[in-house]
Amino acid sequence: MRYVVIAFWWGLLLSLHALPTFSQTMYAGGSGDGWARGGFAQPVNTVGVYNGGGGDGWARSGFAQPITTAGVHNGGSGDGWARSGFAQAVSSAGVFSGGPGDGYARNGIAQLISTAGVFAGGIGDGWSSGGAAQPINTAGIFSGGLGDGYASNYGTNVKVSIQGLAILEGPYSSGTQLMNDNLRSAGLVPLAEPYTALGYPNTPGSGGESTTVGTLAITGAGAVVDWVRVELRDANAPSTLLAVRHALLVRSGAMVDPATGDDFIQLNASPGNYYIVVRHRNHLGVMTAAPVALTSVATEVDFSLSSTATFGSDAQKTIGQDNVLWAGDVNGDHALKYTGTNNDRDPILVAVGGTVPTSTVTGQYRLEDVNMDGTIKYTGTSNDRDPILVNIGGTVPTNVRTEQVP
Repeated sequence: MRYVVIAFWWGLLLSLHALPTFSQTMYAGGSGDGWARGGFAQPVNTVGVYNGGGGDGWARSGFAQPITTAGVHNGGSGDGWARSGFAQAVSSAGVFSGGPGDGYARNGIAQLISTAGVFAGGIGDGWSSGGAAQPINTAGIFSGGLGDGYASNYGTNVKVSIQGLAILEGPYSSGTQLMNDNLRSAGLVPLAEPYTALGYPNTPGSGGESTTVGTLAITGAGAVVDWVRVELRDANAPSTLLAVRHALLVRSGAMVDPATGDDFIQLNASPGNYYIVVRHRNHLGVMTAAPVALTSVATEVDFSLSSTATFGSDAQKTIGQDNVLWAGDVNGDHALKYTGTNNDRDPILVAVGGTVPTSTVTGQYRLEDVNMDGTIKYTGTSNDRDPILVNIGGTVPTNVRTEQVP
């Protein structure tokens, strides 16, 4: 019976999704769940929206239009929440009232709220992960009842939502369009970010980010590949570093917060326009071609797409349908060199012993592991030297490829 109810309301969602809705108990899951993956594209005026009964009531992407209603996201004994919050003003009572469950919004609110009982968790919790970007005039905001009422990072911090933001060439497989997680599966990814120790500069609030053993135990497309570094640069002086956040890159290309696992990254900066840079310890970094407007509402920037313009020329390599960061910056000087002073090939030979090029080194987290498979090899199949030669052109070993980040 539960599945019949869910199927019925799912059909209703598909039929009414793009039109204004005037209804009662829309998406009421009974003992099941009531929710919409993409939220609504039109105004909603109703009672009991997303009332989960004994299940959950929520919207994955929130709403794109104003909402005037009572009991929105009332989870019953389940949970009531919105993953990306609201894009417009909310005037209501009992919004995100979780009953004995939880009521919250993942990315907070982007506009003014004037209401009572917002984020009232009942026996559960009422909270907002991303806080609010505008004033709130209300009573009982974030009142948790017997649970907790709070806002994490309440205020103006920038949140950059990243889905497939960047792909590393080294561990990338064009067949699966995923990166491998060999370093993670071998237990080599460190719990703390490695960039501070490598000499990368930090800004206030950055450096020392860490994750948990549980996060590194996740498998599948969400498994961790390695640490990356996200930078914000001045819109008028792109070489000026303003904010930094170290994050975890997962196999799909998404970057996640190392502490919370959220699929958006918060940087210590006020809303404004910034160049966005992504760096990796043995790949060439990449930067947006122009400043991007950032606010407390997360913004998506996907460097893997050809439609995302990047600074400079040939800033990334194209493999199949994806753009990827160039692999092979072994010595961290932001250039790929195969021969000559400070080249990236010699450190690989030194790492395997320097005298027997067929030797290998395994079980170490090293810059010389260009393809990030957990083994440093100078010759043979899947060695770490050949990608460098290929990426500078493959025929003229004296060529140099320079990172396109000022």
